[in-house]
Amino acid sequence: MTVLAIDFGTSRIKVAYWDADRNEVVMLPLGKGGQLYVPSLFHVSKDGKIRFGDEAEVMLHHDPQGVVENLKLDLDKPIKYVPNGQQVKSAELMALLFRRIIDYARRQVPAFGGSAPKMLVLTLPSRWDYSDIYMDALETIGYTGEKVVIREPEAAGLAWVAEQKPKPDDMLVVLDFGGGTIDWACLRVDEKGQPQMIAELPPGGITAAGSHVDAGLLDEMMKLINEEQRQEVQQRRAQVLEQIRQLKESQNGTATLSGEDGLLEVQLGAEAFEYPRKLFEKVVKREVIDQAVEGIGGYLRRVARMVKSGNADRQLWCVMAGGTRLLSGLEERMKEQILEIGKSCGVAMNVGAIAQADFATVRGAVLRAVGIRQVDPEAKPVPDRVLRSKQKDVPENFVLIHGGEFTMGSPTYEPERKSDETQHQVRVSDFYIGKYVVTQSEWESVTGTNPSAFKGANLPVEQVSWDDCQAFIQALNRKTVQTYRLPTEAEWEYACRAGTTTPFSTGGNLTTEQANYNGNYPYNNNRKGQHRKQTVAVDSFEPNAWGLYNMHGNVWEWCSDWYGVYESGRVENPGGSKNGSYRVLRGGSWSFGAEHCRSASRDNDTPGSRSSRVGFRLVFVP
Repeated sequence: MTVLAIDFGTSRIKVAYWDADRNEVVMLPLGKGGQLYVPSLFHVSKDGKIRFGDEAEVMLHHDPQGVVENLKLDLDKPIKYVPNGQQVKSAELMALLFRRIIDYARRQVPAFGGSAPKMLVLTLPSRWDYSDIYMDALETIGYTGEKVVIREPEAAGLAWVAEQKPKPDDMLVVLDFGGGTIDWACLRVDEKGQPQMIAELPPGGITAAGSHVDAGLLDEMMKLINEEQRQEVQQRRAQVLEQIRQLKESQNGTATLSGEDGLLEVQLGAEAFEYPRKLFEKVVKREVIDQAVEGIGGYLRRVARMVKSGNADRQLWCVMAGGTRLLSGLEERMKEQILEIGKSCGVAMNVGAIAQADFATVRGAVLRAVGIRQVDPEAKPVPDRVLRSKQKDVPENFVLIHGGEFTMGSPTYEPERKSDETQHQVRVSDFYIGKYVVTQSEWESVTGTNPSAFKGANLPVEQVSWDDCQAFIQALNRKTVQTYRLPTEAEWEYACRAGTTTPFSTGGNLTTEQANYNGNYPYNNNRKGQHRKQTVAVDSFEPNAWGLYNMHGNVWEWCSDWYGVYESGRVENPGGSKNGSYRVLRGGSWSFGAEHCRSASRDNDTPGSRSSRVGFRLVFVP
């Protein structure tokens, strides 16, 4: 049975499928640079041509009047009125979306054999039922396979159960913070280990989410700008809203927005509008946090009462999914509320976490089709762009990263960026890169020595210079009769980003629960965290979406390039400056603050320098 799941979100579209050979859920890259999603945007030109995803996003800069935004929130309206005067049927837009995704998947997924998947799983919010619109669209395009619909929080819950394997009779509350709605559901694990919805606790939701923050910020802006600027906004509303969304997401993950660092600017023609920080905080609190606390609180109390009246050994878990959970202060406030309600009701409420929480819904949708019992508990979902080679000559713990084009560097609005991070387009070819940095045991097996300051077989080797790394690689190549090298700086950032465009592969911010850095120096006013004051094991923390560990923090990693100014324009497989005095370092370390762990952050040192903060990762050349 070939299975494809589509999560059509208010802000983003994500797709996953089941790979029977690998026995795991696989994310299907959809966007430019291997991104695991495309924006939920449509564009209708005056001649009636319809675009969606990345193609529609490009039109924000050329014809913003033709952009259709937030379609998911208006799917109950048969006709969508486009600002440029065009009219289009909502079902027609959905038919285009489904046709394009299914056609793309049958070409890109080898297991589909060039055919459409036998089963299609579609996600829906708890609050609305758009299944009739989805079914009509699928009938329009002639899809004849089996069609399954699942509620979004239920799907995310399936992903968590597959990872954590709770015991029978345990209960799980899923809070799914999407772009258009906040949804919740409660599941109980049956005797076979399968989660089932609880009839006495039906799923629910509220229309308070990320898109409402965007709209609220736009409304506040309109009150403060002059008439000329208002006309500019009305003409380019979709483009301005996209700027606001990016601005909002640049603040994601922060516990508070108080402070002076980081401008909250939106460009309006030749001038910039800057949000007062207190106003920004007020809108986030008003549009999402207050409503989430109120809406979810009542449901949690009902759940707690049921748990208290049932099996005394039953565990109750609460987990959060969806990108809006990262809004400033939201996740922290929800955790506080969960614990407060548990204490007041006399019930232990455990707060859990879902790996790759932004993709939990679409991953869980696939699991609904194949059954959780089929999932290898040791397997980690990875995207199709990361294919572990079956060639016998490829060493263990190296992954094949399929090449592509991406934007290297950081945007000018990214907090704490440096002037040497100029954005430019880069294309890289396929390459194999280590899942982990080189360990002390690996170094000793080749050199017979261990220069590291922090001793441990599975800790990164450190106190190694760039020159030391080259000597190690030469010895390793002789010993194995294979070829290894350091990654180029472009390869390193491409692998680190794993299809993301945010400051970190984890999103808009980074915590010390996700990486090993100096938690006394958080990013962009985030809360302080732990400072471990040394390295940790190379397989610590969750890997990025392409299966690579500790690309942020732990040890800086040497790259092959000389440090210098980036080449301008679009480049292919750049190798850095032809000469120089310093070699490139990437990734940050246990002793540096979070800003240095950003995907675009660059550092450098002389080729002979050694430090307990510096190690390296290998690339294998087949």
